[in-house]
Amino acid sequence: MNIHWSFIKCWTTYIWECNRRPIHQSLVGENWFKREVVRKIGNGANSLFWLDPWSGGVSFRDRFPLLLSLSTQKVECVGTIRRAAEGSARWGLRWRRELFVWELELLDQLTAVIGAVELSEVEDLWVWRPGEEGWFTVRSAYKIVEAILQVGNRWGVEEEKVFGLISRSRAPSKVVALTWKALWDRIPTKQNLARRKIIDLTASKDCLWCEVVEETSIHLFIHCRMACSVWTKILGWCGINFITPHNLFSHLQCCFAELRGKIFRKGFWLIWHATIWVLCRVRNDKFFNNVLKEVDDVVEEIKFLSWNWYLHRLNSFPCLFYEWCWDPGECFKR
Repeated sequence: MNIHWSFIKCWTTYIWECNRRPIHQSLVGENWFKREVVRKIGNGANSLFWLDPWSGGVSFRDRFPLLLSLSTQKVECVGTIRRAAEGSARWGLRWRRELFVWELELLDQLTAVIGAVELSEVEDLWVWRPGEEGWFTVRSAYKIVEAILQVGNRWGVEEEKVFGLISRSRAPSKVVALTWKALWDRIPTKQNLARRKIIDLTASKDCLWCEVVEETSIHLFIHCRMACSVWTKILGWCGINFITPHNLFSHLQCCFAELRGKIFRKGFWLIWHATIWVLCRVRNDKFFNNVLKEVDDVVEEIKFLSWNWYLHRLNSFPCLFYEWCWDPGECFKR
């Protein structure tokens, strides 16, 4: 196949979560992925005649539901039906009774579609319609998703700029996806779990760290005293200083306003993403294992993780861990 299905599954799950946002309720049940994956016919041996979208991007089940109900070959492959009437212009279609006049008109429409189809010796393939030569690319999927999510209310210019920056980050894809979910407020915080009735509405929704304020995405990542302490140390380490803003969008914009140069920003992306990732992981460790880490331990974990990403995900001159801990800016200049 031309599509990496594990990656597609991750993307589909992520977009389904994004579509749960109230302003996009009309899109919740929309199967955008199914529309863009089509069957390319070769020998027809592995493509279902009625059920797979092998001609025109839409299955004959959806285009001719009445004929499907009358067919005795509902799960037959294209190649099997073709061989059943070799040399016949009408293929080898069989029905459980004689067709009425209006049904024959539908059959004429179907025959006009499949009349020019020629089978070959190659195997059938699933292909990604928006991609070049049928190959799946993140860019093509991103454009489709962006068009869907722009229906209805949209983010402001600054918020859209942040999403554009995220799409170019060199952090691991699972980390970038977590950031997207955090910005969309799709992290399974206690507030969101209660809102979706996954936990009892009467249960405590207090933050696991401070046990004072309700656990929301914004509180978890930037306003909790644990998160504040971590960010203070991380930003001080990077030479950045500003008052904690009200949301993650502003937080990232404030960070970037303090940075100069493309190389510095590309490197800082990894540190910012590592901080979000580790904060989420430490929170889950407290929730599931009742393990609470000290701030300094969390900061060290962020430094090591971002250094590891820097070495393996950026085409930069390598640096030692102690150099990274001393001043990442000096490492960025190499």
